[in-house]
Amino acid sequence: MRILLTASRALIAPVIIRNFARYGHEVITADSMRFGAGNSCNKRVKHIRVPSCRFFESDFVHAINNIVKKEQINLILPLGEEGYYLAKHRVELLCECFVGDIEKIELLHDKMAFYSLCMKLGIKAPHTEIAKRAGENKIYKRIFSRCGESTTLNPQNIDFSGGEWLAQNFIKGTPISSFSVGANTLVYGARFYNKIEPFSNIYVINDNELKQQAEDIVSKIRAHTGYQGVMGMDFILADNEELFCIECNPRITSALLFMDKYNLLNILLKQSNSVEIKDETRKFIGYMFWQFLIGGVNPPNIKAYISAMLRFEESVFNIYDVKPFLASYMMNLEWMYIARKNKITVQEAASYDIQYNQSN
Repeated sequence: MRILLTASRALIAPVIIRNFARYGHEVITADSMRFGAGNSCNKRVKHIRVPSCRFFESDFVHAINNIVKKEQINLILPLGEEGYYLAKHRVELLCECFVGDIEKIELLHDKMAFYSLCMKLGIKAPHTEIAKRAGENKIYKRIFSRCGESTTLNPQNIDFSGGEWLAQNFIKGTPISSFSVGANTLVYGARFYNKIEPFSNIYVINDNELKQQAEDIVSKIRAHTGYQGVMGMDFILADNEELFCIECNPRITSALLFMDKYNLLNILLKQSNSVEIKDETRKFIGYMFWQFLIGGVNPPNIKAYISAMLRFEESVFNIYDVKPFLASYMMNLEWMYIARKNKITVQEAASYDIQYNQSN
C-alpha cells in the first residue's frame, strides 16, 4: 500500500514511517514546513512540500490530489489538524482519507461546544464558560487551543474581549487519557518528568472501575454524535475519586503508538478487533533526547528524566536514521522564526499553519 502521511513534521512521524516500511508499505510525506522529523526519514519514499491548509486551503487540497494521482496513493493519513481541512473536502479527495465527518469533528473540537455536549449527556466536566476576566482556581485556554498551547492558571495581559478564551474550574487530581479507534479504546495515565509535552512514561490503568468509566464516556459520546473517527480524550481523576472529562481531540495523537506498536495499519483500517497491552508500564516512543537537549526539562527532574530516557525507545533519534534528529532542530529554529514574525509562542508556532479554528 502507498500511504501519504501529512503533517510529517510530527515528532512521532519517523516511527510510524519505519513501522509501515517494516510491513512493506511505501510512505510519501507531505508538509507545509521546510523541515520536519518525518520529512527526512530514510524509510520514506519521497517528501513533497505543500501549501498551508490554513492560509491556502484550496491550493492545499489541490496539491494533495496531485500527489495522490502522481504517486498512486491508496490512503491519506493526517497527523495533525490539516486532517480537519481534508475532512471538509473529503468528497473531493481522490482516495480514502482517514478522517471523520467534519460536522462531528467541529462539535468535538470546539471546547465550549464539547462542554455543552457533556452537560447534555450527564457527563461530569469542570464548569466551563467564556472567559470575561481573570479569577482564581481556574484554567484559561483558547476555545480551539491545541497541545496545551496558551493554557495557563495565571493569565497576564490577556485580552478577553474577543470571546476566544475559556475559563474552566481547576480540579486537583491525576491526569488520565484515552485514545480510541473504532472499538479499540486504550485508557492510560502518565508520569511527568519534564515541564513541557510530551509525557515520558505511560502506564496502563489497572483499576477496572476507572477504566470502565472512561470507556463508557467515550462510548456515550460516540453513540450520541455518531462520530467514528480517532478520538483522544483527556480526564482528571479528582482527589475524591470522581472522574471529570476535560476535553476531546478528534484526531490522531501520540497515543496511537501505544495501541499497537507493530501493526498500526490494521488498527487504522479497523482490521484488528483488540488491543494487546502486555506490560503494566508502556515505554513511551517519544523524543526525550531531543527535548532534553533543547532545555525542556526542569532541573529538579533531570536525574529521573535521564534514567527514563535511557530505558525508553526514541521516535526521532536513531543511529541508522540520523536525519530526522538533525531536521528536528532545524524545525525548532523555523518555529522560533514563525513565533517571532507573528508575535506568538514557539508552541503556538508549531501548528500555526495547520490550525483549524472553524468559523473563527
